[in-house]
Amino acid sequence: MSKKTFLFLAILAIPALIITSCKKDEGEDAPTNTPPVASFTVDPQVGSPHIEFNLDATACSDLETPSGELLVRWDLNDDGTFESDYSTAKLGTATFDTPGSYTIRCEVKDGGGLTASATQQITVHDNEPPTAPANPNPVNAAADMPILAGLQWTCDDPDGDPITFDVYFGTSQDPILVSEGQDPNSYQPASMQYSTTYYWKIVAYDDHGHSTEGPLWSFSTSAQSFSCGESLIDTRDGQSYGTVLIGTKCWMAENLNIGSPIDANQDMSDNSIIEKYCFNDNCDTYGGLYQWAEMMQYGKPSQGICPDDWHLPNIEEWQILEMELGMPEGEATASTGWQGSDEGDKLKAGGSSGFNALMGGKRSTNGSIILAGNEADFWSATAASTYNAKSRILDTGHSGVLHSEINKEYGFAVRCIKN
Repeated sequence: MSKKTFLFLAILAIPALIITSCKKDEGEDAPTNTPPVASFTVDPQVGSPHIEFNLDATACSDLETPSGELLVRWDLNDDGTFESDYSTAKLGTATFDTPGSYTIRCEVKDGGGLTASATQQITVHDNEPPTAPANPNPVNAAADMPILAGLQWTCDDPDGDPITFDVYFGTSQDPILVSEGQDPNSYQPASMQYSTTYYWKIVAYDDHGHSTEGPLWSFSTSAQSFSCGESLIDTRDGQSYGTVLIGTKCWMAENLNIGSPIDANQDMSDNSIIEKYCFNDNCDTYGGLYQWAEMMQYGKPSQGICPDDWHLPNIEEWQILEMELGMPEGEATASTGWQGSDEGDKLKAGGSSGFNALMGGKRSTNGSIILAGNEADFWSATAASTYNAKSRILDTGHSGVLHSEINKEYGFAVRCIKN
């Protein structure tokens, strides 16, 4: 009986041995799955409530599963409850309502179901106001600054909040508000005077209602220095004009363009506002057209609407200009009619004088702009009568200069001469 039992056991052992041996061979051939590696970043690591913390788990890896197929999920306060489901998306954001320290856990799972996790700690603090505006340009107490200088400054927010600025600027040590709620950290004053001290300051605001006022800064502009042929900067509006020396007189080489446009069908008025007419709304190219009384500014017979240190040319100065270009005195002093030979051509755009007259036309007494492209019409500061004033006219059909005494209600171009 024991033999049978042994045989039986032997018989049973043989297949068991075979089966065991087969299972061992199968285990040696099967690939081994290794766990993934969890890795992520948080930016910023310190912030205020409600700002977005950027989560980036693209650095997670695995030897067997491609990174794009790895799954991640997030536990935003490491309490075992995941706020997101598994996803192949590796980028996310998190916000926190309450200040404190938080541990963020990222769990990654590979294609074989193995997981790994990593943690990062962040700090959420109460929102802080912007830093004080600093690094002024011009630097504080700067001297000899150009009158077209712009203002710049730097300012940051500890929480990365968007910042807006109020700009205070003027000649008083209590400067006035000139720009409110602007985004850029720069400001271009509309116009400044020579030899003047200006004061300015910046107030910075974040989007949580916090503000920080910067210090009071100042700078001084340079004294006016001008050589004919340089650009003339009109400090009233910042516009720039070419200049040209003809004989001994320094003339503007472009038409004056000061003032606010009005419709050509309106007459200009003594309202403390310089007004102008524009051909095709293009005063930037042709300059303004002005009625004679507006040009004279109703009581400034020499300067009129010209910049400081410049004046309107009287008829004698127009005559001198023409004689400098070769017109005989007898013709230059003639009251009316076409005069000279080629002096008009010399005054036109591209002519040898550098006067650069453009054919901008004129405003007629019926309220329309006429002869644009064909005529250039200029006032003198000299009245011919109660209703008329002396003028000079160029056109495309003549090489000379038309001397005219014309109704003061017309709108003509204006040139100025340096005092």
